[in-house]
Amino acid sequence: MLSMTRLFVVLGLIGCMFAQNAQAIGEEKFLAKNFLGIGIKAYTKNDIGASIYYFKEALKLDSGMIEARKRLGLAYYRNGMLDDAVNEYTAVARIQPNNEQIHNMLGIIYYAMGKTNKAIEEYQRAINANPTNPKYYNNLGVAYYAGNSLDMAQAQYQKALELMPDDVDVRINLGAVYHDKGLLQESIHEYEQALKQGNKNSRAYFGLGMVQATYGDLKKARLYLNLALRCEPEYEEASEMLSLLDNPKRLYLNFADKYYRTGKYDLAIELYSRILKIDPACQDVLMGMGLSYCQKAGVPMQDIMAELYKNEDINKERMPQTEINHSARVNVEDTSGVDVCNIIACKGIVQMD
Repeated sequence: MLSMTRLFVVLGLIGCMFAQNAQAIGEEKFLAKNFLGIGIKAYTKNDIGASIYYFKEALKLDSGMIEARKRLGLAYYRNGMLDDAVNEYTAVARIQPNNEQIHNMLGIIYYAMGKTNKAIEEYQRAINANPTNPKYYNNLGVAYYAGNSLDMAQAQYQKALELMPDDVDVRINLGAVYHDKGLLQESIHEYEQALKQGNKNSRAYFGLGMVQATYGDLKKARLYLNLALRCEPEYEEASEMLSLLDNPKRLYLNFADKYYRTGKYDLAIELYSRILKIDPACQDVLMGMGLSYCQKAGVPMQDIMAELYKNEDINKERMPQTEINHSARVNVEDTSGVDVCNIIACKGIVQMD
Protein backbone atom coordinates (compact mmCIF):
# COMPACT_ATOMS: atom_id res chain seq x y z
CA MET A 1 0.00 0.00 0.00
CA LEU A 2 1.31 3.41 -0.97
CA SER A 3 2.38 5.72 1.81
CA MET A 4 0.65 9.08 2.01
CA THR A 5 3.81 10.84 0.81
CA ARG A 6 4.16 8.62 -2.26
CA LEU A 7 0.42 8.97 -2.97
CA PHE A 8 0.68 12.74 -2.96
CA VAL A 9 3.66 12.55 -5.33
CA VAL A 10 1.74 10.32 -7.77
CA LEU A 11 -1.32 12.56 -7.62
CA GLY A 12 0.90 15.57 -8.20
CA LEU A 13 2.43 13.99 -11.31
CA ILE A 14 -1.02 13.13 -12.66
CA GLY A 15 -2.15 16.70 -12.00
CA CYS A 16 0.85 18.07 -13.91
CA MET A 17 0.06 15.82 -16.86
CA PHE A 18 -3.56 17.03 -16.94
CA ALA A 19 -2.40 20.63 -16.72
CA GLN A 20 0.03 20.13 -19.59
CA ASN A 21 -2.67 18.48 -21.68
CA ALA A 22 -5.11 21.28 -20.90
CA GLN A 23 -2.47 23.84 -21.81
CA ALA A 24 -1.78 22.02 -25.09
CA ILE A 25 -5.51 21.87 -25.88
CA GLY A 26 -5.82 25.55 -25.06
CA GLU A 27 -2.94 26.40 -27.37
CA GLU A 28 -4.50 24.36 -30.21
CA LYS A 29 -7.83 26.16 -29.82
CA PHE A 30 -5.98 29.49 -29.75
CA LEU A 31 -4.13 28.62 -32.96
CA ALA A 32 -7.37 27.36 -34.54
CA LYS A 33 -9.02 30.73 -33.88
CA ASN A 34 -6.05 32.48 -35.45
CA PHE A 35 -6.30 30.31 -38.57
CA LEU A 36 -10.04 31.04 -38.71
CA GLY A 37 -9.36 34.77 -38.58
CA ILE A 38 -6.70 34.58 -41.29
CA GLY A 39 -9.06 32.49 -43.44
CA ILE A 40 -11.84 35.08 -43.05
CA LYS A 41 -9.47 37.86 -44.12
CA ALA A 42 -8.37 35.84 -47.16
CA TYR A 43 -12.01 35.21 -48.08
CA THR A 44 -12.92 38.90 -47.86
CA LYS A 45 -10.02 39.63 -50.21
CA ASN A 46 -11.48 37.05 -52.62
CA ASP A 47 -8.51 34.72 -52.15
CA ILE A 48 -10.75 31.66 -51.91
CA GLY A 49 -7.95 29.11 -52.25
CA ALA A 50 -6.05 30.57 -49.29
CA SER A 51 -9.23 30.77 -47.19
CA ILE A 52 -9.89 27.06 -47.81
CA TYR A 53 -6.38 26.22 -46.62
CA TYR A 54 -6.68 28.21 -43.39
CA PHE A 55 -10.19 26.98 -42.57
CA LYS A 56 -8.96 23.38 -43.00
CA GLU A 57 -5.98 24.09 -40.74
CA ALA A 58 -8.33 25.48 -38.10
CA LEU A 59 -10.41 22.31 -38.24
CA LYS A 60 -7.32 20.11 -37.93
CA LEU A 61 -6.64 21.79 -34.58
CA ASP A 62 -10.27 22.04 -33.47
CA SER A 63 -12.61 19.71 -35.37
CA GLY A 64 -15.58 20.98 -33.38
CA MET A 65 -15.23 24.58 -34.58
CA ILE A 66 -18.61 25.03 -36.28
CA GLU A 67 -17.81 28.50 -37.59
CA ALA A 68 -14.75 27.22 -39.46
CA ARG A 69 -16.76 24.36 -40.96
CA LYS A 70 -19.54 26.70 -42.16
CA ARG A 71 -17.04 29.09 -43.69
CA LEU A 72 -15.16 26.23 -45.31
CA GLY A 73 -18.42 25.04 -46.87
CA LEU A 74 -19.08 28.53 -48.26
CA ALA A 75 -15.53 28.78 -49.62
CA TYR A 76 -15.93 25.37 -51.31
CA TYR A 77 -19.18 26.61 -52.87
CA ARG A 78 -17.53 29.80 -54.13
CA ASN A 79 -14.69 27.70 -55.57
CA GLY A 80 -17.08 25.38 -57.42
CA MET A 81 -16.23 22.42 -55.17
CA LEU A 82 -19.90 21.57 -54.65
CA ASP A 83 -19.58 18.01 -53.31
CA ASP A 84 -17.12 19.20 -50.66
CA ALA A 85 -19.45 22.08 -49.79
CA VAL A 86 -22.35 19.67 -49.31
CA ASN A 87 -20.20 17.50 -47.01
CA GLU A 88 -19.29 20.44 -44.77
CA TYR A 89 -22.81 21.84 -44.50
CA THR A 90 -24.29 18.38 -43.96
CA ALA A 91 -21.86 17.87 -41.06
CA VAL A 92 -23.05 21.14 -39.51
CA ALA A 93 -26.70 20.20 -40.10
CA ARG A 94 -26.20 17.00 -38.10
CA ILE A 95 -25.06 19.09 -35.14
CA GLN A 96 -27.54 21.95 -35.69
CA PRO A 97 -30.58 20.31 -37.36
CA ASN A 98 -32.76 23.43 -36.98
CA ASN A 99 -30.23 25.88 -38.39
CA GLU A 100 -32.25 27.58 -41.14
CA GLN A 101 -29.22 29.18 -42.79
CA ILE A 102 -27.48 25.83 -43.20
CA HIS A 103 -30.54 24.30 -44.88
CA ASN A 104 -30.85 27.35 -47.13
CA MET A 105 -27.22 27.03 -48.20
CA LEU A 106 -27.63 23.30 -48.82
CA GLY A 107 -30.61 24.14 -51.01
CA ILE A 108 -28.56 26.68 -52.97
CA ILE A 109 -25.74 24.18 -53.50
CA TYR A 110 -28.08 21.37 -54.57
CA TYR A 111 -29.76 23.81 -56.98
CA ALA A 112 -26.35 24.66 -58.45
CA MET A 113 -25.73 20.92 -58.86
CA GLY A 114 -29.00 20.50 -60.75
CA LYS A 115 -30.52 18.42 -57.93
CA THR A 116 -33.76 20.39 -57.70
CA ASN A 117 -35.66 17.81 -55.62
CA LYS A 118 -32.99 17.88 -52.93
CA ALA A 119 -32.91 21.68 -53.12
CA ILE A 120 -36.69 21.78 -52.56
CA GLU A 121 -36.34 19.54 -49.50
CA GLU A 122 -33.66 21.76 -47.96
CA TYR A 123 -35.53 25.02 -48.66
CA GLN A 124 -38.62 23.49 -47.07
CA ARG A 125 -36.57 22.62 -43.98
CA ALA A 126 -35.35 26.22 -43.83
CA ILE A 127 -38.96 27.45 -44.04
CA ASN A 128 -40.04 25.02 -41.31
CA ALA A 129 -37.30 26.42 -39.08
CA ASN A 130 -38.23 30.03 -39.88
CA PRO A 131 -41.49 30.64 -41.79
CA THR A 132 -41.00 34.44 -41.81
CA ASN A 133 -37.89 34.68 -43.99
CA PRO A 134 -38.91 35.70 -47.56
CA LYS A 135 -35.59 34.54 -49.03
CA TYR A 136 -36.43 30.91 -48.37
CA TYR A 137 -39.74 31.16 -50.23
CA ASN A 138 -37.98 32.89 -53.11
CA ASN A 139 -35.36 30.15 -53.31
CA LEU A 140 -38.01 27.45 -53.11
CA GLY A 141 -39.75 29.20 -56.00
CA VAL A 142 -36.52 29.18 -58.02
CA ALA A 143 -36.20 25.41 -57.50
CA TYR A 144 -39.79 24.81 -58.58
CA TYR A 145 -39.22 27.06 -61.60
CA ALA A 146 -36.16 25.01 -62.57
CA GLY A 147 -38.39 21.92 -62.53
CA ASN A 148 -40.95 23.73 -64.72
CA SER A 149 -43.54 23.71 -61.90
CA LEU A 150 -44.69 27.22 -62.75
CA ASP A 151 -47.78 27.35 -60.52
CA MET A 152 -45.77 26.21 -57.49
CA ALA A 153 -43.04 28.72 -58.29
CA GLN A 154 -45.58 31.52 -58.61
CA ALA A 155 -47.13 30.65 -55.23
CA GLN A 156 -43.74 30.77 -53.48
CA TYR A 157 -42.77 34.10 -55.05
CA GLN A 158 -46.11 35.60 -54.06
CA LYS A 159 -45.60 34.40 -50.49
CA ALA A 160 -42.14 36.00 -50.49
CA LEU A 161 -43.65 39.30 -51.69
CA GLU A 162 -46.25 39.18 -48.91
CA LEU A 163 -43.36 39.18 -46.45
CA MET A 164 -41.12 41.61 -48.38
CA PRO A 165 -43.09 43.61 -51.01
CA ASP A 166 -40.05 45.63 -52.14
CA ASP A 167 -37.81 42.66 -52.98
CA VAL A 168 -36.49 43.35 -56.49
CA ASP A 169 -35.14 39.82 -57.06
CA VAL A 170 -38.49 38.23 -56.30
CA ARG A 171 -40.28 40.65 -58.63
CA ILE A 172 -37.91 39.68 -61.45
CA ASN A 173 -38.33 35.96 -60.73
CA LEU A 174 -42.11 36.33 -60.74
CA GLY A 175 -41.92 38.27 -64.00
CA ALA A 176 -40.10 35.32 -65.59
CA VAL A 177 -42.83 32.91 -64.39
CA TYR A 178 -45.56 35.10 -65.88
CA HIS A 179 -43.63 35.29 -69.16
CA ASP A 180 -43.35 31.50 -69.30
CA LYS A 181 -47.08 31.17 -68.55
CA GLY A 182 -47.90 33.55 -71.41
CA LEU A 183 -49.19 36.24 -69.02
CA LEU A 184 -47.24 38.99 -70.75
CA GLN A 185 -48.93 42.04 -69.21
CA GLU A 186 -48.47 40.61 -65.71
CA SER A 187 -44.83 39.95 -66.57
CA ILE A 188 -44.33 43.57 -67.68
CA HIS A 189 -45.93 44.78 -64.45
CA GLU A 190 -43.47 42.82 -62.27
CA TYR A 191 -40.43 43.99 -64.24
CA GLU A 192 -41.60 47.60 -64.09
CA GLN A 193 -42.17 47.30 -60.34
CA ALA A 194 -38.62 45.99 -59.99
CA LEU A 195 -37.31 49.00 -61.91
CA LYS A 196 -39.24 51.38 -59.66
CA GLN A 197 -37.47 49.89 -56.66
CA GLY A 198 -34.05 49.81 -58.34
CA ASN A 199 -34.04 51.87 -61.53
CA LYS A 200 -30.85 50.37 -62.97
CA ASN A 201 -31.46 46.64 -62.92
CA SER A 202 -30.04 44.69 -65.84
CA ARG A 203 -32.24 41.64 -65.24
CA ALA A 204 -35.44 43.68 -65.21
CA TYR A 205 -34.46 45.34 -68.49
CA PHE A 206 -33.58 41.92 -69.92
CA GLY A 207 -36.98 40.54 -68.90
CA LEU A 208 -38.77 43.47 -70.55
CA GLY A 209 -36.71 42.88 -73.68
CA MET A 210 -37.83 39.23 -73.70
CA VAL A 211 -41.50 40.19 -73.35
CA GLN A 212 -41.33 42.78 -76.11
CA ALA A 213 -39.61 40.24 -78.37
CA THR A 214 -42.48 37.84 -77.65
CA TYR A 215 -44.97 40.56 -78.60
CA GLY A 216 -43.02 41.07 -81.84
CA ASP A 217 -41.95 44.62 -81.02
CA LEU A 218 -38.28 44.09 -81.83
CA LYS A 219 -37.52 47.82 -81.66
CA LYS A 220 -38.59 48.00 -78.01
CA ALA A 221 -36.88 44.68 -77.31
CA ARG A 222 -33.61 46.05 -78.67
CA LEU A 223 -33.98 49.19 -76.54
CA TYR A 224 -34.44 47.23 -73.31
CA LEU A 225 -31.64 44.78 -74.07
CA ASN A 226 -29.27 47.67 -74.73
CA LEU A 227 -30.28 49.18 -71.39
CA ALA A 228 -29.50 45.84 -69.74
CA LEU A 229 -26.04 45.89 -71.29
CA ARG A 230 -25.50 49.49 -70.25
CA CYS A 231 -26.14 48.43 -66.64
CA GLU A 232 -24.07 45.23 -66.98
CA PRO A 233 -21.72 45.25 -69.99
CA GLU A 234 -20.77 41.57 -69.46
CA TYR A 235 -24.39 40.37 -69.48
CA GLU A 236 -23.90 37.45 -71.85
CA GLU A 237 -27.57 36.47 -72.27
CA ALA A 238 -28.52 40.04 -73.21
CA SER A 239 -25.81 40.13 -75.88
CA GLU A 240 -26.94 36.79 -77.28
CA MET A 241 -30.57 37.85 -77.28
CA LEU A 242 -29.65 41.04 -79.16
CA SER A 243 -27.99 38.94 -81.85
CA LEU A 244 -31.17 36.85 -82.19
CA LEU A 245 -33.25 39.94 -82.92
CA ASP A 246 -31.48 40.03 -86.29
CA ASN A 247 -32.88 36.57 -87.01
CA PRO A 248 -36.60 36.86 -86.13
CA LYS A 249 -37.45 33.59 -87.84
CA ARG A 250 -35.29 31.62 -85.43
CA LEU A 251 -36.34 33.79 -82.48
CA TYR A 252 -40.08 33.28 -83.05
CA LEU A 253 -39.58 29.58 -83.66
CA ASN A 254 -38.06 29.05 -80.23
CA PHE A 255 -40.73 31.12 -78.50
CA ALA A 256 -43.45 29.22 -80.38
CA ASP A 257 -42.02 25.81 -79.47
CA LYS A 258 -41.64 26.91 -75.86
CA TYR A 259 -45.30 27.93 -75.60
CA TYR A 260 -46.46 24.82 -77.45
CA ARG A 261 -44.65 22.59 -74.96
CA THR A 262 -46.24 24.41 -72.00
CA GLY A 263 -49.76 24.25 -73.49
CA LYS A 264 -50.04 27.95 -74.39
CA TYR A 265 -51.46 27.18 -77.79
CA ASP A 266 -52.84 30.63 -78.64
CA LEU A 267 -49.43 32.20 -78.19
CA ALA A 268 -47.75 29.36 -80.06
CA ILE A 269 -50.14 29.85 -83.01
CA GLU A 270 -49.48 33.58 -83.07
CA LEU A 271 -45.71 33.05 -83.10
CA TYR A 272 -45.86 30.30 -85.75
CA SER A 273 -47.94 32.74 -87.84
CA ARG A 274 -45.17 35.31 -87.68
CA ILE A 275 -42.70 32.76 -89.05
CA LEU A 276 -45.06 31.96 -91.93
CA LYS A 277 -45.16 35.65 -92.88
CA ILE A 278 -41.37 35.43 -93.26
CA ASP A 279 -41.35 31.97 -94.90
CA PRO A 280 -44.85 30.88 -96.06
CA ALA A 281 -43.62 27.51 -97.33
CA CYS A 282 -42.04 26.30 -94.10
CA GLN A 283 -43.59 22.82 -93.74
CA ASP A 284 -42.39 22.13 -90.20
CA VAL A 285 -43.89 25.36 -88.94
CA LEU A 286 -47.17 24.56 -90.71
CA MET A 287 -47.16 21.24 -88.86
CA GLY A 288 -46.45 22.95 -85.55
CA MET A 289 -49.28 25.37 -86.17
CA GLY A 290 -51.66 22.56 -87.09
CA LEU A 291 -50.76 20.59 -84.00
CA SER A 292 -51.35 23.68 -81.87
CA TYR A 293 -54.85 24.10 -83.32
CA CYS A 294 -55.61 20.42 -82.72
CA GLN A 295 -54.34 20.48 -79.16
CA LYS A 296 -56.31 23.65 -78.50
CA ALA A 297 -59.44 21.92 -79.80
CA GLY A 298 -58.76 18.93 -77.54
CA VAL A 299 -58.04 16.43 -80.31
CA PRO A 300 -56.15 13.44 -78.80
CA MET A 301 -52.57 13.21 -80.01
CA GLN A 302 -53.09 9.61 -81.13
CA ASP A 303 -55.86 10.75 -83.50
CA ILE A 304 -53.59 13.46 -84.86
CA MET A 305 -50.81 10.96 -85.51
CA ALA A 306 -53.26 8.55 -87.17
CA GLU A 307 -54.38 11.34 -89.50
CA LEU A 308 -50.80 12.30 -90.31
CA TYR A 309 -49.87 8.71 -91.20
CA LYS A 310 -53.17 7.52 -92.71
CA ASN A 311 -51.55 7.03 -96.11
CA GLU A 312 -48.62 5.10 -94.75
CA ASP A 313 -48.40 1.43 -93.86
CA ILE A 314 -47.89 1.77 -90.14
CA ASN A 315 -48.73 -0.85 -87.56
CA LYS A 316 -51.24 0.78 -85.22
CA GLU A 317 -49.60 -0.95 -82.28
CA ARG A 318 -46.48 1.12 -82.94
CA MET A 319 -48.33 4.43 -82.76
CA PRO A 320 -47.47 6.59 -79.75
CA GLN A 321 -49.72 5.91 -76.77
CA THR A 322 -48.69 8.98 -74.81
CA GLU A 323 -48.71 12.70 -75.50
CA ILE A 324 -45.99 13.83 -77.88
CA ASN A 325 -44.19 17.12 -77.29
CA HIS A 326 -43.72 18.29 -80.85
CA SER A 327 -41.06 20.81 -81.73
CA ALA A 328 -41.14 22.37 -85.16
CA ARG A 329 -37.87 22.41 -87.05
CA VAL A 330 -36.75 25.27 -89.23
CA ASN A 331 -33.55 25.13 -91.21
CA VAL A 332 -32.06 28.48 -90.35
CA GLU A 333 -28.44 29.06 -91.16
CA ASP A 334 -26.73 30.03 -87.94
CA THR A 335 -23.09 30.23 -86.98
CA SER A 336 -23.46 32.09 -83.69
CA GLY A 337 -23.37 28.98 -81.51
CA VAL A 338 -26.12 30.53 -79.37
CA ASP A 339 -28.30 28.10 -77.44
CA VAL A 340 -31.63 29.86 -77.75
CA CYS A 341 -33.39 27.58 -75.27
CA ASN A 342 -30.93 28.57 -72.55
CA ILE A 343 -31.65 32.22 -73.20
CA ILE A 344 -35.41 31.85 -73.26
CA ALA A 345 -35.45 29.80 -70.05
CA CYS A 346 -34.56 32.60 -67.62
CA LYS A 347 -32.55 31.54 -64.59
CA GLY A 348 -34.03 32.37 -61.20
CA ILE A 349 -32.16 34.53 -58.70
CA VAL A 350 -31.37 32.74 -55.42
CA GLN A 351 -30.75 34.62 -52.19
CA MET A 352 -28.34 33.94 -49.33
CA ASP A 353 -28.75 35.16 -45.78
